[in-house]
Amino acid sequence: MVLTRYNSTRGEKVDNRTFRFVISDESKDRYGTVIKLNGWDLTNYEKNGIVAYQHITWSSDPDVIIGQGKAWKEDGVLMGEVKLEPEGDNPLADKIAKKLRNGTLSATS
Repeated sequence: MVLTRYNSTRGEKVDNRTFRFVISDESKDRYGTVIKLNGWDLTNYEKNGIVAYQHITWSSDPDVIIGQGKAWKEDGVLMGEVKLEPEGDNPLADKIAKKLRNGTLSATS
């Protein structure tokens, strides 16, 4: 799937459990910070691209890890994709999938 618009971080559905986002571009964020595309070093993330709900990687609850992720640079933006854990394996991932499909959750960080 190729995104035809990059002006939004709204998730694009790839399949029932996979969603693609524009994670970052070179515009100012809500804190006034700009991260240049060439400033992103994805080396460590590529070794174990997990997606943790609310960035919670220190919890003893394994269900905060909701899926596998990929990130890459494309057309001047940082793209990301999450493949949520299989339906029924993780109640939190199931809830996130439902919210993404319904549009009530539409962004990532």
